[in-house]
Amino acid sequence: MITPDQVLHFWFAGDPAVRRKIWFEKNIAFDSGCNRFVDALREAKLGRLDSWADTPRGTLALLILLDQMSRNLHRGSPQTYAADSRARAVARDALGRGFDQQVGPVERMFFYLPLVHSENLADQDDATRLFAAVREELGEPANESGRGHRDAIRQFGRFPHRNAILGRISTPAEEVYLAEPGAGFGPRDTGGHTMNELAEQDHEIGSGDYRYRFRRNWAQPPRWWNFGETGQAGPPQTCVKGATAANGDVYVLSRAAHPVMVFDAAGRFVTSWGEGVFSSFVHGMTIDPAGHVWIADSGLHTVTQHTADGTKLRTLGVPGAAAPTLYGKPFNMPTGIAIASNGELFVSDGYGNRRVHCFSAEGELKHSWGEPGDGAGQFALVHFITADAEDRLYVCDRENHRIQIFSTAGEVLAQWTGFMMPSDVAFGREAIYVAGADGVSIWTKDRRKLVHLGRDEPFAGAFNVHGIWLDADENIYLAQFDRAVSKLSRIDQAIQNG
Repeated sequence: MITPDQVLHFWFAGDPAVRRKIWFEKNIAFDSGCNRFVDALREAKLGRLDSWADTPRGTLALLILLDQMSRNLHRGSPQTYAADSRARAVARDALGRGFDQQVGPVERMFFYLPLVHSENLADQDDATRLFAAVREELGEPANESGRGHRDAIRQFGRFPHRNAILGRISTPAEEVYLAEPGAGFGPRDTGGHTMNELAEQDHEIGSGDYRYRFRRNWAQPPRWWNFGETGQAGPPQTCVKGATAANGDVYVLSRAAHPVMVFDAAGRFVTSWGEGVFSSFVHGMTIDPAGHVWIADSGLHTVTQHTADGTKLRTLGVPGAAAPTLYGKPFNMPTGIAIASNGELFVSDGYGNRRVHCFSAEGELKHSWGEPGDGAGQFALVHFITADAEDRLYVCDRENHRIQIFSTAGEVLAQWTGFMMPSDVAFGREAIYVAGADGVSIWTKDRRKLVHLGRDEPFAGAFNVHGIWLDADENIYLAQFDRAVSKLSRIDQAIQNG
């Protein structure tokens, strides 16, 4: 059973004093991270978690479930707003008991947001007043939060941007309003190749020895092809991972009509394979020293080995047959593959299990470890797994906001924290490269940060990353959530300095 502390630890990433931009953005990775709370949200809607409202922090967790995660988990559907009335009632009761004054100012916002989301003018008036006090305490301008929402309710008596989702007919005045920029109170996902003109330009970013020429839409598939359709039900349709072959070709895995596309080092399309072979929830890719391509398919519950041209050599797991959830047997929605120097395979498993499995080079299961939780050796979600040159295994425990480091025997060597939903790791000769919800960071081998490339640098949404990998020159490649493949080409310091 989910506890209030688990909700708060996830939402605030261990630091409730930090206001996170990702709360108020459309971010597929963050929405996916909320999936672990879908059962708790259902229980909260049914009133079965009302006991949480007996304390200030329990109330805070309940409000985050009802008012916030309902939006992350049901984005674009009528269920987005199904818990609003209950959230408003919980918030009103908490305000009457002074619970909002018993938490920090960033946490306090979530006591007021149910009023911001209300289609009641009195709630909007109170929300504007309460948010003004929070902003003053945080040292922020007190002239906005809730103001646009209140203006919409004052003018229309409801939020016009909800009309289409809720099946309401918009009035002519509302249609004029909806045509205005920002009328929906949130960012619009325009997709990788139509993101904005900045995505088609080169940008020099980074610092010191880690300066790069960044091209957001580096890979150029054939006309009319893409790295995932928009607006489809089910798992997010996007590019998810990639790998570089010994000859420099770049392999890209995506949830699209052409699942594996191959590009040369300039981003020009070479070939594709895998059409009709994988599920719509394909997830991980690795190329082994012999040039074989390994694919982890979360939807089919399999790990497959292929030649460079796509010929299937081996299948681990039974296609379409998931192992019982959380019983620890392979596989239930596996996510990735790492290969040790002795040829052993390590599979992160994944969305349905909370395990890592070790297979011999011949494909025989040797041992497994992991269980649900947030302690050492436990996982909230085993997202990707990567082996370094010393055969240490780095596992992205994404929803616990950390990377756990293991020996090949499953011994916990370290817990690496301080991340926001780390999704993938790549290893260079002297540095470690980490992708997460807050962008890309570069570290020394003893885990000292060298460079951080923020999610919105050099422009909004520049680093919205699911997978990261390198080539032989340690240029960086990124599989982006919004259906783009990016490249950061390292700038030679000797050339740069003349």
